[in-house]
Amino acid sequence: MSFCIKCGTQLNDGDAFCVSCGNPVVEEKQALQIQPQTQSQPTLCGDTTPVVPGRGSSVAGMILGIISSLYGLVFSMIVIRTLIRLNQYGWYDWYEQAEASDNVVLIMFFSVLPVLAIVFSVIGRSKGDKTGISKSGLITGIIGLVLFVFALILDIFI
Repeated sequence: MSFCIKCGTQLNDGDAFCVSCGNPVVEEKQALQIQPQTQSQPTLCGDTTPVVPGRGSSVAGMILGIISSLYGLVFSMIVIRTLIRLNQYGWYDWYEQAEASDNVVLIMFFSVLPVLAIVFSVIGRSKGDKTGISKSGLITGIIGLVLFVFALILDIFI
């Protein structure tokens, strides 16, 4: 003899539903059976980002690329300003201007930055970081390298 688990009405053997409330009859074995717990996948918090291989190299490449682009722009502007002054005051003393200038040494020293930016970005991309960080590091490194080469060519040959 069994009873409905919802309303307590006595049930007959073989009943599929309670005659009083319509609740489906559950066998006692099924009711007592404990459901096995499944391991749930850990959820990411809102501020947690997944670990991407090569992300550190890409971030270093992006930072170096931005710095090298800024330095390349500054050195290009310095060289252009020097050329404008030479054009205004005459080219007769350009030897003295060139000898007094240490731009070439500074440009050569800081031109390592865009090369490092490109190297770190390529390393990050080869390790699997295909995000915008590695692309921006690569692009800003190339822009910085072009600006440094431009400033170096202007400073040396003109």
